[in-house]
Amino acid sequence: MNDSLTAALESSLSSIPRETLERGVLISCSGGPDSMALLHAMAEWNVNGYTLEAVTMDHGLRQTSREETAMVTRECEKLRIPCHLRTISTPDSREEIMRSFRREICLNLIQSRNLGVIATGHHLADQAETLLMRLIRGSGLQGLRAMELFRAPWLKPLLYVDRVMILAFLHERNIPFAEDPSNQETDYFRNRVRHQILPLLAAENPRILHTLADVTRNLAEEYGALMEIVAGLMPEPAPFEDGVLFPLLLFREHSPGLVAHFIRVIHSRTPPQVMLERKHVEEARDFLARRHHGQMPLPGNMSIEIIGDSVYFGPPLATPQLRVQVPGPRVPFVSSRGEGVLEPSPHGDIFIPPQAWPLTLRFKEPGDRLSRKGMGSVRLQKIYDHVPHRIKERLVVIESVSGELLWAERAGRAFGI
Repeated sequence: MNDSLTAALESSLSSIPRETLERGVLISCSGGPDSMALLHAMAEWNVNGYTLEAVTMDHGLRQTSREETAMVTRECEKLRIPCHLRTISTPDSREEIMRSFRREICLNLIQSRNLGVIATGHHLADQAETLLMRLIRGSGLQGLRAMELFRAPWLKPLLYVDRVMILAFLHERNIPFAEDPSNQETDYFRNRVRHQILPLLAAENPRILHTLADVTRNLAEEYGALMEIVAGLMPEPAPFEDGVLFPLLLFREHSPGLVAHFIRVIHSRTPPQVMLERKHVEEARDFLARRHHGQMPLPGNMSIEIIGDSVYFGPPLATPQLRVQVPGPRVPFVSSRGEGVLEPSPHGDIFIPPQAWPLTLRFKEPGDRLSRKGMGSVRLQKIYDHVPHRIKERLVVIESVSGELLWAERAGRAFGI
């Protein structure tokens, strides 16, 4: 029996962190030859007894779709692999919409089932097609790497296995599978590449699929080396809220090409790992070069925000909340800024008279005023005139029981306190 496919699968999985596989694998199985081969090959490989589960989806687009999901369910029962059946119901049958539904279903499943990865049946021809599609669309170095063997949580164990090997594996083991007739239609870009462009290239190079796959691997190695060099030029970021801060000058003192790579490196380190398209990088680079404040979104629920002389990368910042009641002297408090103790002390920087208690510890709010010597009651907004907004809204004040501000961060104590 030809075991070339299982050997290739084992080779691919050997590069995946063991602890990731130990959490379990969700196999996305449509019933097509690629995913059915993956399902059975994973079952044969699983001598260590890792948790394997499968998901199959009924798109309702073909009369045979219910039969195909039933076939997948039967095969999973034979292999003793739990199978989750999901139905996709939407009036919009565009491929990108369906793909989005499939991704969401898989991501929700690994979260609810506490599994480590999602395995899909993408293979050598898919990789070659993806490279050509991105080349035609004008992708840069990052995009021309095409698909990755593993980009958490997505795993493609058959990425460098050709279809001949897949079909031989299925026939030798008498494994049933279904063919999707839409794969022959040329309404889709990928199908036109598959049926019209690749045959022309194969006439010049019979091993064109392997050649193109080698190109993606070479570009991936070069891109990885480049990213290591770029990362070495960047300072360590400062943590801020759920993201990080970098100096704004980092993005204004270097060439546009290097700044683009800075943005890619930062974004790639922040989950969820969504690849930035060239237009996103160019928009971010232009924003950082020209703006003095403000915020712009990035794919993957991420944002860039200029805060003074720093740049924040992370989930969109929300207006912070802090309001802690401190009922009496020497009372500990806990807030988003850490732990502390408030107490009246004539020897410290601030003496809080007994009649001011209980106190409120909170963030600055619009309309706050602080008594200043020789100036009367002054708006904090004026005192903080040159403080960036995102820092300003996180400055702490201490308020007396009567509502008078006794102290404000960066402004000090009120006159007479």
